[in-house]
Amino acid sequence: MRCFWPVKTVRVWDDVASASKENYLDRRGIAGNVLVIKIAGAATASGLDLEEAYRVACKARDNVYSIGVGLSGATIPGEDKPIFTLADDEMEYGLGIHGEPGVWNGPLKTSHEIAEESLNTLLADMPVAEGEEVSLLINGLGATSIEELYILSNDVTEILKSKGIKVYKTDRK
Repeated sequence: MRCFWPVKTVRVWDDVASASKENYLDRRGIAGNVLVIKIAGAATASGLDLEEAYRVACKARDNVYSIGVGLSGATIPGEDKPIFTLADDEMEYGLGIHGEPGVWNGPLKTSHEIAEESLNTLLADMPVAEGEEVSLLINGLGATSIEELYILSNDVTEILKSKGIKVYKTDRK
């Protein structure tokens, strides 16, 4: 006996580097998928029906913005070489999670410089203003140490704080 459950698909388009604000439907989904999936799961776990959970997931999707930064290329399981290579002193800005090309690659920047450039890109696209609160996800996809992620998180949080934007649920005052 086969059971069929009703389903809905929510396509995520959070990668601001992959298409312009006006062409947001052409954007890729990157790290924002994590937040949208978590919110959709929480919506269903709280007892919302499919239509209401779908509405909540779409609202989350429409308010998630991401940018990718890479210091090296990923290696696909079963392959010997990474999908792209960078010199030890280079980084790629705006890349996709499967190694899709970014906006630029060039000299390695400091955490603070990466935070500033990323926030300039994101805030130009996001409808967020002074006095509002955002949720922050910094994901190293397993290739970045927790210490480095904390440093970047601190830099991003401090820059947002200087703009009067609060980061939800951090220990930073």
